[in-house]
Amino acid sequence: MGLMARTRSTRSHPVTFLPMAAGYASLMGHHRHLLDDRVRTRAFLRAIAAVVAPGDAVADLGTGSGVLAFAARRAGARSVWAIDHDPIVRVAAEVARANGIDGITFVEQLAKDAAPAEPIDVLVSECFGPFAIGGSMIAAFTELRDRVLAPGGRTIPERVTLVVAPVEDAALARYVGAFATRRYDVDWSAAHALATNNVFNTLVAPRALLARGTPLATIDLGTDRYRGSLDATIALTTTRAGRCHGFAGWFVAELGGGVTLSTAPGKPATIWRQVVFPLPRAIVVGKGTPIELTIRGHGEHFDWSGAVGATAFTSSTRYSHPAALPSAVPRAASSRVGEVRPRTAAAAARKRSSGEP
Repeated sequence: MGLMARTRSTRSHPVTFLPMAAGYASLMGHHRHLLDDRVRTRAFLRAIAAVVAPGDAVADLGTGSGVLAFAARRAGARSVWAIDHDPIVRVAAEVARANGIDGITFVEQLAKDAAPAEPIDVLVSECFGPFAIGGSMIAAFTELRDRVLAPGGRTIPERVTLVVAPVEDAALARYVGAFATRRYDVDWSAAHALATNNVFNTLVAPRALLARGTPLATIDLGTDRYRGSLDATIALTTTRAGRCHGFAGWFVAELGGGVTLSTAPGKPATIWRQVVFPLPRAIVVGKGTPIELTIRGHGEHFDWSGAVGATAFTSSTRYSHPAALPSAVPRAASSRVGEVRPRTAAAAARKRSSGEP
Protein backbone atom coordinates (compact mmCIF):
# COMPACT_ATOMS: atom_id res chain seq x y z
CA MET A 1 0.00 0.00 0.00
CA GLY A 2 1.06 3.56 -0.50
CA LEU A 3 2.27 5.72 2.32
CA MET A 4 1.06 9.19 3.20
CA ALA A 5 3.20 11.61 5.16
CA ARG A 6 2.79 11.30 8.91
CA THR A 7 3.66 13.98 11.44
CA ARG A 8 4.60 13.30 15.05
CA SER A 9 4.72 16.18 17.49
CA THR A 10 7.67 16.46 19.85
CA ARG A 11 8.40 19.02 22.53
CA SER A 12 10.81 20.83 20.24
CA HIS A 13 9.32 20.58 16.74
CA PRO A 14 7.14 18.34 14.56
CA VAL A 15 8.88 15.50 12.73
CA THR A 16 7.46 14.50 9.35
CA PHE A 17 8.00 10.98 7.97
CA LEU A 18 7.90 10.55 4.19
CA PRO A 19 8.32 7.49 1.98
CA MET A 20 11.66 6.98 0.28
CA ALA A 21 11.58 8.83 -3.04
CA ALA A 22 14.71 7.23 -4.48
CA GLY A 23 16.90 4.20 -3.95
CA TYR A 24 15.39 0.89 -2.80
CA ALA A 25 11.96 2.26 -1.93
CA SER A 26 10.45 -1.14 -1.11
CA LEU A 27 12.30 -1.34 2.20
CA MET A 28 10.69 1.73 3.77
CA GLY A 29 7.64 2.08 1.53
CA HIS A 30 6.36 -1.48 1.91
CA HIS A 31 8.15 -4.01 4.10
CA ARG A 32 8.70 -1.64 7.01
CA HIS A 33 4.94 -1.10 7.16
CA LEU A 34 4.16 -4.80 7.00
CA LEU A 35 6.23 -5.20 10.17
CA ASP A 36 4.44 -2.21 11.70
CA ASP A 37 1.12 -4.04 11.35
CA ARG A 38 1.22 -5.86 14.68
CA VAL A 39 -2.26 -7.34 14.30
CA ARG A 40 -1.23 -9.11 11.10
CA THR A 41 2.29 -10.08 12.12
CA ARG A 42 1.48 -11.33 15.61
CA ALA A 43 -1.41 -13.44 14.33
CA PHE A 44 0.91 -15.21 11.88
CA LEU A 45 3.56 -15.64 14.58
CA ARG A 46 1.00 -17.30 16.88
CA ALA A 47 -0.12 -19.63 14.12
CA ILE A 48 3.47 -20.64 13.30
CA ALA A 49 4.20 -21.36 16.96
CA ALA A 50 1.07 -23.56 17.13
CA VAL A 51 1.46 -25.43 13.83
CA VAL A 52 5.20 -25.91 13.19
CA ALA A 53 6.61 -28.94 15.00
CA PRO A 54 10.25 -29.72 15.83
CA GLY A 55 11.90 -31.37 12.83
CA ASP A 56 9.53 -29.93 10.22
CA ALA A 57 10.73 -28.67 6.86
CA VAL A 58 9.07 -25.29 6.24
CA ALA A 59 8.79 -23.05 3.19
CA ASP A 60 7.89 -19.35 3.55
CA LEU A 61 6.60 -17.97 0.25
CA GLY A 62 7.00 -14.21 -0.16
CA THR A 63 9.30 -14.11 2.86
CA GLY A 64 9.95 -10.37 2.58
CA SER A 65 11.87 -9.23 5.65
CA GLY A 66 12.04 -12.85 6.83
CA VAL A 67 10.08 -12.46 10.06
CA LEU A 68 7.91 -15.54 9.44
CA ALA A 69 10.89 -17.65 8.37
CA PHE A 70 12.70 -16.67 11.58
CA ALA A 71 9.63 -17.65 13.60
CA ALA A 72 9.44 -21.07 11.91
CA ARG A 73 13.08 -21.78 12.72
CA ARG A 74 12.57 -20.72 16.33
CA ALA A 75 9.51 -22.99 16.53
CA GLY A 76 11.77 -25.96 15.88
CA ALA A 77 11.81 -26.36 12.09
CA ARG A 78 14.92 -28.26 11.08
CA SER A 79 15.08 -26.33 7.80
CA VAL A 80 13.34 -23.31 6.32
CA TRP A 81 13.20 -22.28 2.66
CA ALA A 82 12.59 -18.51 2.49
CA ILE A 83 11.40 -17.64 -1.03
CA ASP A 84 10.89 -14.20 -2.59
CA HIS A 85 11.43 -12.80 -6.08
CA ASP A 86 12.29 -9.36 -4.67
CA PRO A 87 15.83 -8.38 -3.53
CA ILE A 88 14.36 -7.86 -0.05
CA VAL A 89 15.26 -11.54 0.46
CA ARG A 90 18.93 -10.47 0.58
CA VAL A 91 18.09 -8.13 3.44
CA ALA A 92 16.37 -11.01 5.25
CA ALA A 93 19.48 -13.17 4.80
CA GLU A 94 21.70 -10.46 6.25
CA VAL A 95 19.36 -9.97 9.21
CA ALA A 96 19.44 -13.72 9.86
CA ARG A 97 23.25 -13.73 9.86
CA ALA A 98 23.37 -10.73 12.18
CA ASN A 99 21.04 -12.49 14.64
CA GLY A 100 22.70 -15.90 14.49
CA ILE A 101 19.62 -17.55 12.94
CA ASP A 102 20.83 -20.53 10.91
CA GLY A 103 19.05 -23.33 9.05
CA ILE A 104 17.35 -20.99 6.55
CA THR A 105 17.99 -21.16 2.81
CA PHE A 106 17.12 -17.85 1.13
CA VAL A 107 15.85 -18.25 -2.44
CA GLU A 108 15.52 -15.23 -4.74
CA GLN A 109 13.13 -16.69 -7.32
CA LEU A 110 9.59 -16.52 -8.59
CA ALA A 111 7.29 -18.99 -6.88
CA LYS A 112 6.83 -20.94 -10.11
CA ASP A 113 10.59 -21.52 -10.31
CA ALA A 114 11.18 -22.35 -6.64
CA ALA A 115 12.07 -25.98 -5.93
CA PRO A 116 13.04 -26.76 -2.31
CA ALA A 117 15.33 -29.76 -2.14
CA GLU A 118 13.00 -31.71 0.17
CA PRO A 119 9.28 -32.29 0.75
CA ILE A 120 7.76 -29.46 2.77
CA ASP A 121 5.81 -30.22 5.95
CA VAL A 122 4.45 -26.69 6.47
CA LEU A 123 3.96 -24.10 3.74
CA VAL A 124 3.66 -20.58 5.16
CA SER A 125 2.74 -17.40 3.31
CA GLU A 126 1.18 -14.08 4.14
CA CYS A 127 -0.45 -14.34 0.74
CA PHE A 128 -3.28 -11.82 0.98
CA GLY A 129 -3.90 -8.70 -1.07
CA PRO A 130 -6.85 -6.29 -1.04
CA PHE A 131 -10.04 -8.29 -0.33
CA ALA A 132 -7.61 -11.19 0.18
CA ILE A 133 -7.65 -12.27 -3.47
CA GLY A 134 -6.25 -9.06 -5.00
CA GLY A 135 -2.91 -9.69 -6.70
CA SER A 136 -1.28 -13.03 -7.53
CA MET A 137 -0.10 -14.38 -4.18
CA ILE A 138 -2.87 -16.89 -3.39
CA ALA A 139 -2.57 -18.44 -6.85
CA ALA A 140 1.21 -18.68 -6.43
CA PHE A 141 0.73 -20.24 -2.99
CA THR A 142 -1.62 -22.99 -4.19
CA GLU A 143 0.57 -23.75 -7.21
CA LEU A 144 3.64 -24.14 -5.00
CA ARG A 145 1.63 -26.18 -2.48
CA ASP A 146 0.67 -28.70 -5.14
CA ARG A 147 4.32 -29.15 -6.10
CA VAL A 148 6.20 -29.23 -2.80
CA LEU A 149 3.89 -30.06 0.12
CA ALA A 150 4.47 -33.51 1.61
CA PRO A 151 1.52 -35.88 2.15
CA GLY A 152 -0.19 -34.78 5.34
CA GLY A 153 1.52 -31.40 5.15
CA ARG A 154 -0.08 -28.27 6.61
CA THR A 155 -0.57 -24.75 5.33
CA ILE A 156 -0.56 -21.38 7.08
CA PRO A 157 -3.14 -19.99 6.33
CA GLU A 158 -5.61 -22.89 6.20
CA ARG A 159 -8.55 -21.08 4.61
CA VAL A 160 -9.92 -17.61 3.95
CA THR A 161 -13.53 -16.43 3.73
CA LEU A 162 -14.52 -13.32 1.78
CA VAL A 163 -17.38 -11.30 3.28
CA VAL A 164 -19.47 -8.45 1.84
CA ALA A 165 -22.20 -6.07 2.99
CA PRO A 166 -24.04 -3.11 1.45
CA VAL A 167 -22.69 0.15 2.78
CA GLU A 168 -23.87 3.72 3.31
CA ASP A 169 -20.84 6.00 3.39
CA ALA A 170 -21.53 9.58 2.37
CA ALA A 171 -17.91 10.69 2.82
CA LEU A 172 -16.64 7.98 0.49
CA ALA A 173 -19.41 8.80 -1.99
CA ARG A 174 -18.30 12.43 -2.01
CA TYR A 175 -14.72 11.36 -2.63
CA VAL A 176 -15.62 8.95 -5.42
CA GLY A 177 -17.91 11.62 -6.91
CA ALA A 178 -15.29 14.35 -6.95
CA PHE A 179 -15.34 14.55 -10.76
CA ALA A 180 -19.15 14.60 -10.99
CA THR A 181 -19.32 18.31 -10.23
CA ARG A 182 -18.58 20.89 -12.90
CA ARG A 183 -15.50 22.85 -11.77
CA TYR A 184 -13.50 25.66 -13.34
CA ASP A 185 -16.24 25.77 -15.99
CA VAL A 186 -15.26 22.26 -17.14
CA ASP A 187 -17.39 19.10 -17.39
CA TRP A 188 -15.33 16.27 -15.77
CA SER A 189 -17.78 13.45 -16.45
CA ALA A 190 -15.24 11.44 -18.49
CA ALA A 191 -12.98 11.27 -15.43
CA HIS A 192 -15.99 10.55 -13.21
CA ALA A 193 -16.85 7.48 -15.27
CA LEU A 194 -13.39 6.08 -14.55
CA ALA A 195 -13.53 6.95 -10.84
CA THR A 196 -16.74 5.00 -10.21
CA ASN A 197 -15.13 1.86 -11.64
CA ASN A 198 -12.35 1.77 -9.06
CA VAL A 199 -12.30 -0.39 -5.94
CA PHE A 200 -11.36 1.72 -2.92
CA ASN A 201 -9.18 0.60 -0.02
CA THR A 202 -10.37 2.36 3.14
CA LEU A 203 -11.80 1.95 6.64
CA VAL A 204 -15.54 1.37 6.98
CA ALA A 205 -17.35 2.04 10.25
CA PRO A 206 -19.66 -0.77 11.45
CA ARG A 207 -22.54 1.71 11.62
CA ALA A 208 -22.17 2.31 7.86
CA LEU A 209 -23.28 -1.23 7.02
CA LEU A 210 -26.82 -1.61 5.71
CA ALA A 211 -26.88 -5.35 6.48
CA ARG A 212 -24.84 -7.94 8.29
CA GLY A 213 -21.77 -9.23 6.53
CA THR A 214 -22.53 -12.23 4.32
CA PRO A 215 -19.90 -14.77 3.20
CA LEU A 216 -19.26 -14.51 -0.53
CA ALA A 217 -16.81 -17.40 -0.92
CA THR A 218 -14.35 -19.53 1.04
CA ILE A 219 -11.00 -20.69 -0.35
CA ASP A 220 -9.46 -23.73 1.34
CA LEU A 221 -5.75 -23.05 1.01
CA GLY A 222 -4.89 -26.63 1.90
CA THR A 223 -6.91 -28.31 -0.86
CA ASP A 224 -8.52 -25.91 -3.36
CA ARG A 225 -6.86 -25.52 -6.74
CA TYR A 226 -7.31 -21.75 -6.75
CA ARG A 227 -5.57 -20.25 -9.77
CA GLY A 228 -6.41 -16.59 -9.41
CA SER A 229 -10.06 -16.33 -10.51
CA LEU A 230 -13.22 -16.01 -8.45
CA ASP A 231 -16.84 -15.80 -9.65
CA ALA A 232 -19.46 -15.73 -6.89
CA THR A 233 -23.07 -14.54 -6.57
CA ILE A 234 -24.99 -14.02 -3.33
CA ALA A 235 -28.34 -12.64 -2.17
CA LEU A 236 -28.50 -9.99 0.57
CA THR A 237 -31.31 -8.23 2.40
CA THR A 238 -30.92 -4.81 4.01
CA THR A 239 -31.57 -4.58 7.74
CA ARG A 240 -32.23 -0.84 7.78
CA ALA A 241 -33.21 2.01 5.49
CA GLY A 242 -30.64 4.32 3.96
CA ARG A 243 -28.75 5.17 0.80
CA CYS A 244 -26.66 2.35 -0.61
CA HIS A 245 -23.38 3.72 -1.97
CA GLY A 246 -21.75 0.37 -2.69
CA PHE A 247 -20.49 -2.78 -1.03
CA ALA A 248 -17.86 -3.19 1.65
CA GLY A 249 -15.62 -6.24 1.45
CA TRP A 250 -13.31 -7.85 3.98
CA PHE A 251 -11.95 -11.28 4.86
CA VAL A 252 -11.59 -13.69 7.76
CA ALA A 253 -8.53 -15.97 7.64
CA GLU A 254 -8.14 -19.15 9.64
CA LEU A 255 -4.37 -19.23 9.94
CA GLY A 256 -3.97 -22.53 11.79
CA GLY A 257 -3.62 -23.68 15.38
CA GLY A 258 -6.91 -22.00 16.25
CA VAL A 259 -5.66 -18.53 15.23
CA THR A 260 -8.13 -16.38 13.27
CA LEU A 261 -7.40 -13.02 11.65
CA SER A 262 -10.39 -10.82 10.75
CA THR A 263 -10.26 -7.57 8.78
CA ALA A 264 -13.95 -6.79 9.42
CA PRO A 265 -15.18 -3.26 10.16
CA GLY A 266 -14.71 -2.55 13.84
CA LYS A 267 -11.84 -5.01 14.24
CA PRO A 268 -8.32 -3.70 14.92
CA ALA A 269 -7.14 -2.14 11.67
CA THR A 270 -4.66 -3.96 9.44
CA ILE A 271 -2.77 -3.02 6.29
CA TRP A 272 -5.65 -4.48 4.28
CA ARG A 273 -8.33 -2.29 5.93
CA GLN A 274 -11.56 -2.92 3.95
CA VAL A 275 -12.42 -2.43 0.30
CA VAL A 276 -15.48 -0.71 -1.15
CA PHE A 277 -17.00 -1.58 -4.52
CA PRO A 278 -18.93 1.63 -5.31
CA LEU A 279 -22.23 1.89 -7.12
CA PRO A 280 -22.45 4.22 -10.15
CA ARG A 281 -25.02 6.22 -8.18
CA ALA A 282 -26.54 6.00 -4.70
CA ILE A 283 -29.70 3.88 -4.43
CA VAL A 284 -32.31 4.52 -1.74
CA VAL A 285 -33.22 1.35 0.16
CA GLY A 286 -35.70 0.45 2.86
CA LYS A 287 -35.43 -2.22 5.50
CA GLY A 288 -35.82 -5.58 3.79
CA THR A 289 -34.70 -4.47 0.31
CA PRO A 290 -33.40 -7.50 -1.62
CA ILE A 291 -29.98 -7.27 -3.25
CA GLU A 292 -28.27 -9.60 -5.69
CA LEU A 293 -24.51 -9.18 -6.01
CA THR A 294 -22.00 -10.89 -8.29
CA ILE A 295 -18.29 -10.29 -7.78
CA ARG A 296 -15.66 -11.61 -10.15
CA GLY A 297 -11.99 -11.26 -9.32
CA HIS A 298 -8.93 -12.04 -11.41
CA GLY A 299 -5.57 -10.75 -10.21
CA GLU A 300 -5.88 -7.00 -9.77
CA HIS A 301 -9.16 -6.78 -11.69
CA PHE A 302 -12.63 -6.90 -10.15
CA ASP A 303 -16.08 -6.88 -11.78
CA TRP A 304 -19.21 -6.30 -9.68
CA SER A 305 -22.79 -6.30 -10.88
CA GLY A 306 -26.32 -7.14 -9.81
CA ALA A 307 -29.40 -5.33 -8.60
CA VAL A 308 -30.40 -3.34 -5.52
CA GLY A 309 -34.15 -3.78 -5.38
CA ALA A 310 -35.28 -3.09 -8.96
CA THR A 311 -32.19 -1.05 -9.89
CA ALA A 312 -29.51 -2.93 -11.84
CA PHE A 313 -25.85 -1.94 -11.84
CA THR A 314 -22.58 -3.08 -13.42
CA SER A 315 -19.03 -1.86 -12.84
CA SER A 316 -15.51 -3.10 -13.48
CA THR A 317 -11.97 -1.98 -12.74
CA ARG A 318 -11.31 -2.73 -16.41
CA TYR A 319 -13.11 0.57 -17.07
CA SER A 320 -11.09 2.52 -14.48
CA HIS A 321 -8.06 3.17 -16.70
CA PRO A 322 -7.72 5.89 -19.36
CA ALA A 323 -7.25 3.07 -21.89
CA ALA A 324 -10.98 2.38 -21.47
CA LEU A 325 -11.95 5.77 -22.92
CA PRO A 326 -14.19 6.48 -24.76
CA SER A 327 -15.88 3.23 -23.71
CA ALA A 328 -19.52 3.54 -22.68
CA VAL A 329 -19.55 3.07 -18.90
CA PRO A 330 -22.27 3.88 -16.38
CA ARG A 331 -22.48 7.53 -15.31
CA ALA A 332 -23.44 8.44 -11.75
CA ALA A 333 -25.45 11.27 -10.25
CA SER A 334 -23.75 14.40 -8.98
CA SER A 335 -22.15 14.53 -5.55
CA ARG A 336 -20.02 17.11 -3.83
CA VAL A 337 -16.26 17.12 -3.48
CA GLY A 338 -15.12 15.43 -0.27
CA GLU A 339 -12.03 15.23 1.88
CA VAL A 340 -11.73 11.45 2.42
CA ARG A 341 -8.84 10.06 0.39
CA PRO A 342 -8.84 6.25 0.41
CA ARG A 343 -6.49 4.45 -1.96
CA THR A 344 -7.75 2.31 -4.80
CA ALA A 345 -7.40 -1.41 -4.26
CA ALA A 346 -5.56 -1.69 -7.58
CA ALA A 347 -2.92 0.77 -6.35
CA ALA A 348 -2.61 -1.15 -3.10
CA ALA A 349 -2.17 -4.42 -4.99
CA ARG A 350 0.57 -2.93 -7.15
CA LYS A 351 2.45 -1.87 -4.03
CA ARG A 352 1.92 -5.27 -2.48
CA SER A 353 2.99 -7.50 -5.36
CA SER A 354 4.49 -6.51 -8.69
CA GLY A 355 3.97 -9.87 -10.28
CA GLU A 356 4.43 -13.22 -8.63
CA PRO A 357 6.38 -13.59 -5.36
